[in-house]
Amino acid sequence: MSAIKLTDTVVRQYRPDPNKRIEIPDAGKPGLYLVIQPSGARSWAYRYRFGGRSRKLTVGPYPKIGLAAAHDAAEAANDEVLHGRDPAAAKRVGTPADDTLAAHIELYKQRHVKGLRYNTRLYVNMTLDRMQDEWPGRALRAVAKGDVIRFIEGAKEKRGPSAAVTTWKVVKAFFAWCESRLDDFASPARSIKKPAKERSRERVLDDAELAAVWRAADAAGGSAGALTKLLILTGCRRHEITDLAWDELTETAIELPGERTKNGLAHTIPLTSLMRAVLATRPKSGRFVINGADRPLGDHSAAKEKVTPDIRPWTYHDLRRSFASGLQRLAVAPHIVELCLNHRSGTFRGVAGIYQRHRYAKEVGEAFELWSRHLAVLTQETTAAA
Repeated sequence: MSAIKLTDTVVRQYRPDPNKRIEIPDAGKPGLYLVIQPSGARSWAYRYRFGGRSRKLTVGPYPKIGLAAAHDAAEAANDEVLHGRDPAAAKRVGTPADDTLAAHIELYKQRHVKGLRYNTRLYVNMTLDRMQDEWPGRALRAVAKGDVIRFIEGAKEKRGPSAAVTTWKVVKAFFAWCESRLDDFASPARSIKKPAKERSRERVLDDAELAAVWRAADAAGGSAGALTKLLILTGCRRHEITDLAWDELTETAIELPGERTKNGLAHTIPLTSLMRAVLATRPKSGRFVINGADRPLGDHSAAKEKVTPDIRPWTYHDLRRSFASGLQRLAVAPHIVELCLNHRSGTFRGVAGIYQRHRYAKEVGEAFELWSRHLAVLTQETTAAA
């Protein structure tokens, strides 16, 4: 049968054939089929190719699993395939030892999350850990739609609309994954709509605001203060500094390996005297620089809450944007700013790009020195004025 775009009305109105089983492909979600038995029973199946062979995953019965939930389950299965895993095989094996939410989250981390890119793993794992903290000891099937709504709304209240959208995505994907593997489970998140529109942030802190954040970081001290100052100084992404290990430091630079950066490119940040001063405050009792422990700083939100300058709302990622804007105000060439940010543009792709990056190492070092000197003067002047 040719594919048609299924709706709940179409699904309900389809009549069974008493002589044969019917499969109706959904044009709105390639690979997803509505299966109608001669008895009239309806269910969902997802067909895909894995290892050169055609495979089928039984998603579950309709109407217990509605159209939207079936789409979510198909997306989760397709994601498994893209990461080299057979979702039908995963459904047959690896069942958690118990039916707690924590057990299913642990299995999800092992089977799905660990195959994601590094920075994606960080925020997915952080949200999953918050789910366990929110519902300790809860059975998977005991998590209700209202619980999920309150969890997402809590993220919005504490960390803003963007955090709510991220939480919504992670929670929805997790429960859809569980639904695709369990015959008697329906996702409590399947009908929850996106809590806010995703907007590109444009917040740039001016010099006075950066000085205020620096002073607040001074007052906070500890991991929170060091994290904030290094983000201002380096323009790095948050996780690149929260997860900074001592073995990524040399006498002259911070050396981030490709597996720790968003674009997969290794990134060298020449150390300035101001960076060294911040690093000198950190205890060397553990593997990781910021918190002096053998596990990286897990909750950056708690760290930021300790840094409280009297300015309008800002985020750690705004510091990266402010770093770039600040270098531009100091007349650093745009292609050097890109290299300081470890951006991948057409200028720096392929073998030629690697050569260009090495060629501009001197200019990159000068840009970081210029920025550190600017911050040193700025914070001294504003502190003196205060």
